[in-house]
Amino acid sequence: QPGHERARFGDPRIAKPEPKLMLEPEQHDWIVHRHLASDASVLEVIDDQGVHAHEYTGLKVGAHAREWYRSTKNAHGSVEGETRWTRTLAREGWDIRTETRTLMRSDAENFYLEGDLDAFEDGDRVFCRTWSRTIPRDLA
Repeated sequence: QPGHERARFGDPRIAKPEPKLMLEPEQHDWIVHRHLASDASVLEVIDDQGVHAHEYTGLKVGAHAREWYRSTKNAHGSVEGETRWTRTLAREGWDIRTETRTLMRSDAENFYLEGDLDAFEDGDRVFCRTWSRTIPRDLA
């Protein structure tokens, strides 16, 4: 606009990351399971980020994930993917956790999605929801 100058900013600055103390180690792996008699395959993915504590706040953060991708005899109707996640946050006098599970599979006509979410506070389940959806493939 007339009479207004464009604001000028200096170069961006990034804050230093807060020091973290590892309480439980990370684990990352990709494992292939093969059952020769049934011609079934499973890829298992482990993405466990462990648990660490923030030095200044004392907040403990955990993230643990597992995924499975399955198929049998290269049959399209047998393919499915499943994920399970657990996330945790805690500090003195406070502890919360969420657990999720999702499953996707399909047949010639539809995709099928299932999901579960559970939330916990101090070990007590305070929320639960389950979803189930069918989505037409529509030539996909």
